Amino acid sequence: MRKVFPSFVTASVIIFILSSCASIEVLTPGFIQTELDGGLVKLPRCQFYLNKDVTLIFTEKKETTAKDKAKINKGTVVHEGGKEEDIIKIHRSTKCALRDKDKKGNSLEYYSKETDPNGQEIIILHIFFQPDKENDFIPFQAAYNDVRHRFELYGNEINYGGRPYTVKYAGNDRPYLRYKYIERINDKSSTRTLPGLRVED
Repeated sequence: MRKVFPSFVTASVIIFILSSCASIEVLTPGFIQTELDGGLVKLPRCQFYLNKDVTLIFTEKKETTAKDKAKINKGTVVHEGGKEEDIIKIHRSTKCALRDKDKKGNSLEYYSKETDPNGQEIIILHIFFQPDKENDFIPFQAAYNDVRHRFELYGNEINYGGRPYTVKYAGNDRPYLRYKYIERINDKSSTRTLPGLRVED
């Protein structure tokens, strides 16, 4: 009679998060067209950063009405008005991304195309900095047929959250996007111990 020893089976699932780039690189049309497998379709898998700090400033002057009270200050009549100012600071280390789906899983347009006066095709990426704002993105553009062109901030004034913000940054060079490609690979590994088989007399 043969006896079979108990079998011990262990299994493990290992999930790796790999980055195809060890460092953060400048985003160009050349990377999208030749290095990124899937092109624009896979672009939302990239983690983006800015190359420099950016400040957005919204200022709204409050008009003085007939109901406003006037104060006399050293013989001068002063009408109290004022202004509203909202300042948004975006640091170069702040993570940002494209959004291809909303919270309900519906598809979102994360880029658009335009043609400049010279007939050159322009790609505009819709970059998000907040997870809960589906329409509040900042546009970055590049000439798509220029493989070395950087995706730079589009315009000196942008509409953000329904308000016009003036864009401020240090230096003369416009802010541009840098990227790091994130790839998730699921590797499954299982380990088994064979029970063995003994022959009895």
